[in-house]
Amino acid sequence: MTDSSAAMHKVIAPIRAATSSLWPRLRGGFRSLFPSRSPVLPRAALKHVAALCTGVLVVLAVAQTSLASEGQRRVALVIGNGAYSDINALPNPANDARDLAAKLESIGFEVTLGIDVGHSAFRDKMREFVRNMENAKVSLFFYAGHGIQANDENYAIPIDADIERTSDLDIEAIAIERVLELMERMTETSIVFLDACRDNPLSRRFAVRGGKTRSTGGEQGLAPQEIATGTYLAYSTAPGHVALDGTGRNSPFTTALLKHIGTPNTDIRLMMDDVREDVYVTTKGSQLPWERNSLIGRFFFVRDDADRERQQRIAAAIEAENQALRAWNELSQSRDVAAIEAFRQRFPGSAFDDIAAARIASIEEMKRQSTARALGDQELASWQEALRLGSKEALNGYLRDYPGGQFAELAETYLETIDKAAVVNADALRVSAERQAFEAALRQGTSGAFEAFKRAHPASAYGELADELLAKLDAPVPAAIADNTPAAPPDFETLYWQTIRDSTMAADFATYQRLYPRGKYTDLASERLQALERSGEVKDYFGADKNEFLTRAQLRAKAMAQYDRLPVQFVQYGLVSLGFPVGEVNGILDGRTRRAIRQYQASISSEQSGVLTAQQTLNLLFEAASAGDDFAQTGIGTMLAEGFGIEQDYGLARLWLELAAGQGNPYAKANLGLLYRDGLGGGKDVEKARGLLREAAAAGIEPAARALRAL
Repeated sequence: MTDSSAAMHKVIAPIRAATSSLWPRLRGGFRSLFPSRSPVLPRAALKHVAALCTGVLVVLAVAQTSLASEGQRRVALVIGNGAYSDINALPNPANDARDLAAKLESIGFEVTLGIDVGHSAFRDKMREFVRNMENAKVSLFFYAGHGIQANDENYAIPIDADIERTSDLDIEAIAIERVLELMERMTETSIVFLDACRDNPLSRRFAVRGGKTRSTGGEQGLAPQEIATGTYLAYSTAPGHVALDGTGRNSPFTTALLKHIGTPNTDIRLMMDDVREDVYVTTKGSQLPWERNSLIGRFFFVRDDADRERQQRIAAAIEAENQALRAWNELSQSRDVAAIEAFRQRFPGSAFDDIAAARIASIEEMKRQSTARALGDQELASWQEALRLGSKEALNGYLRDYPGGQFAELAETYLETIDKAAVVNADALRVSAERQAFEAALRQGTSGAFEAFKRAHPASAYGELADELLAKLDAPVPAAIADNTPAAPPDFETLYWQTIRDSTMAADFATYQRLYPRGKYTDLASERLQALERSGEVKDYFGADKNEFLTRAQLRAKAMAQYDRLPVQFVQYGLVSLGFPVGEVNGILDGRTRRAIRQYQASISSEQSGVLTAQQTLNLLFEAASAGDDFAQTGIGTMLAEGFGIEQDYGLARLWLELAAGQGNPYAKANLGLLYRDGLGGGKDVEKARGLLREAAAAGIEPAARALRAL
């Protein structure tokens, strides 16, 4: 026996052992095994028979976290029984089954569907389902109709069932536990949705039929069912309550399940939270879904990685171009053909590929011409000088001197490649002196600067924006506090813009646009975003050369690597201020905090990982700060002061902490006091520091008390 066949035998052997005892009972017909009638159960015996829920029971047994990925089959058996001949009929199970089957097929399940099936047909559908489960990873069973729970065993009732006594159940009904047992043995992940009534039809066998619940009368309630590790059970209503069949096309629970089961990137537990809320609202509080959980890992019905993959591709393309730029800067003056060819192989199709190819061709041609001595020393020297300079002027000078020279064709090719490469910087070269002057006024942030701009450019397209800023700026807005007397802080939007205006991260400007869609700096933010998409425009938009831009990017990357040093309570306060409750603000990244983070990530259409990235942390705090949260403002000031997640800037840190301290935040007062004590970000003021530290210490901030004693 080979290794693969031995492994397969280990999987199949327990399945055969289990099915060998189950299927003969399903195939054989049960009536011949027992007397045709047994005495009707006495009333006392009925107390041992509870009812299986009308709503949906969800059982999820997970051997390991499972997603529907390529090569993983997902199969389902969907049964809807409502046309009962001997007990009250139910109007909606057939609709529930058909609609859920269609929904499951739309999200990748292979569905076996049965509508109003009797005992024999039920067994046939199960047999087909078992065959479909071979080589499947995920199995799902949905049953809508009447059900019974007796002696801790749950049963689904076929439409032709003839049940007078509990002894008839093993003959006339289908044991749900047996179906689940087969599913757990044959697939890694097993899901069961059981839409069955919570009442025992036996106790009202001869009572009036009908009603708009999936109830046939009798005692209510469902006995607790034991579950194994990795199992998730959800009922459409709490034990001891009846679930409604519904007045529309579907039952309330199935309606909610159909609405939410296809939500991308949502774990089944979060999905059931949404289902529970819908059912509770729809039934006006009379029905509340309930579940038990020992699930290991997460399960998603639909996983959509398209957006994440697109972002990864964009980031990879940008990084590849940056790497190509750095590598070509090192090789731009090289005459090593092997090194240049290695560059082309490493960065195929980059903006420098044609230039590199032309450089190789020119170097090789020079070698050939030198060897052959075909050119005169003067033309060769002129060509070599043009190559050394590498400018259009030098190449055109060579062509003027040698219009029919041996290198004329190469010179023209080289000129064409330079023109192609210049396209990368074409937009940036169109930046006008007028816009540069406005940005200079914006960086100064004073009314005098804007008035000087208007005098120099009276018909500027930026004139209206300059007027708006002049109306709001009564005094200069400092970039840092320059003396011992704090200047009036800028308005919040201006302070926000000053913090991000020199950023190398597109996400900073995108967040600003989201928070201020009609803000004072929205047009500038759009231009910065466009500039960052083309690395060649950087020097024109930021007033710095490419090397300085790379230095800024490196500083930002270094700062972002330390973002997790920010105390967690600042993140917790930010989440709470935006409407994502974390329970107790305890400075611990616990389960409730991670849940709130996932909800925030879902609100910004990001992957629900439960852990914030550096950029998400900064965006969260900016958004909370814009809503007036003083802890978020303190968090931003702390990040600027320490260089956590954003480049260190003591002057901006002072402004943010002044804003939060003005709202009475003791942490802001403590940190601001330390900046005044050490003269960081502006003038040194020991008395001002002592007053701030004294207020923070009085609020219970121990580090402030220690710093105060040391003054």
